[in-house]
Amino acid sequence: MDVWPTLSVTLLGTLLLFVAVRMMVSDSAKAALVVSILLVMTLSFVRFIVVAILLGIGPIQFCSLWVALFATGCYLAVSRCKNFSTMTRVLNVVFGALVAFNAANIVLYKVQSDLALRGHEPAIEALMTDSLSAPVDTPDIYYLIFDRYASSKNLVDQFSFDNSHFVAFLESRGFFVASESHSNYLKTAPSLASSLNMAFLDDLIEVPDGASSNWLPMHSLIKDNALLRVLKARGYRYIHLGSWWEATRTNPRADLNFNLYRISEFSRVFFATSLIYPIAQFGGFYDQRRMHWQQNKYELEKLLEVPAMPGPKFVFAHFLLPHEPYVFEPDGTFLSAGLAAQRTGQENYLNQLAYTNQAIQELVESILTASQKEPIIVIQSDEGPFPVRYAQDQKGFDWREATADELKLKLGILNAYYLPGAEVNSFLHPSVTPVNTFRLILNTYFDAGLQALPDRSFAFD
Repeated sequence: MDVWPTLSVTLLGTLLLFVAVRMMVSDSAKAALVVSILLVMTLSFVRFIVVAILLGIGPIQFCSLWVALFATGCYLAVSRCKNFSTMTRVLNVVFGALVAFNAANIVLYKVQSDLALRGHEPAIEALMTDSLSAPVDTPDIYYLIFDRYASSKNLVDQFSFDNSHFVAFLESRGFFVASESHSNYLKTAPSLASSLNMAFLDDLIEVPDGASSNWLPMHSLIKDNALLRVLKARGYRYIHLGSWWEATRTNPRADLNFNLYRISEFSRVFFATSLIYPIAQFGGFYDQRRMHWQQNKYELEKLLEVPAMPGPKFVFAHFLLPHEPYVFEPDGTFLSAGLAAQRTGQENYLNQLAYTNQAIQELVESILTASQKEPIIVIQSDEGPFPVRYAQDQKGFDWREATADELKLKLGILNAYYLPGAEVNSFLHPSVTPVNTFRLILNTYFDAGLQALPDRSFAFD
């Protein structure tokens, strides 16, 4: 579980801190109380900042107040507190209640997730277990996701950007570009859960009452999906290149995982809410923007090495490009936060898109040149960029009241197919959607006999 590494590091740090404080304070109970105060104030640092912002307290005043509050707490604990046994019992009850409350929420969340997936094993696998054949020349399959890459039409209509040169490049290399394609869902989790399982979520997940905000079932369907099961059963190796997002960071079923992010999203969020994060940033130990830049560079470099690996192989790569934060100049150099702040969001997006185009072209050339057999390549976005009104008020934005242009922007995506030896015009069309991607590919190369689903999109709050 993701919680154990974080818990282990926290407990070790607490023990070392206690030993250090105990050397300065004569009483173990007093030392423990000082450490408890420091832990609460350190691990809840961002929450203190939120309160300060709501109260209109500036950065300098906040830091002074935080230090004064900590010093006062330590002074009272060391010099004024007399009845430690009573205070210890009170603190034990309070912290015990907090732990029990959070543990109950975690257990309930996990139970709801399991119930949502019960009886919904990927049905497509059962349909194809006996009938699915393997092609004579088993092709490598690349599924490359470029997050929030807008459709060419939206780039023209809403960004005044002509992306025809990039589309022309793909077509010149033999790709079919679905010019009117749209995602089936608004966000990454449902979109990838749907495309990798080749089904709509209504057919995959049963949502218990009150559990609609639980996204773990979709994460489970991404990690253990129907497509992966089918291909591994037919001798494919699975190579996974993930983002920082936990659902695609690593995959336990992969034969090879590539990712610079060694710690889980839970651990990063946990420490990001503590005093450790601003200290690490100030000291230059951790820069989230540069890490995003390095991660995407690393992922692209590793993908260039994949074609030479023995096959057949199924390669899944999730790039947070041109997804924010905007850290790329068009030539791939790092964009500082200061310079990014001087530009508009649209300018930053288009610059990162320009670099993404360059990276995709390099990948396509490399994969096609280095592959021993002609591979299947799908280059796809799971969602388009968010409209401006959503970015300004995410919690208050109601998709049921979104304008037609806002829905078009969010749902319009890049969707391109390289399918060697196939008459693509006989089964692909300009408005094909991701849910049908691998139904059509398995039909074409594996004689799966799967029926195409309606190319529909769903909006939700």
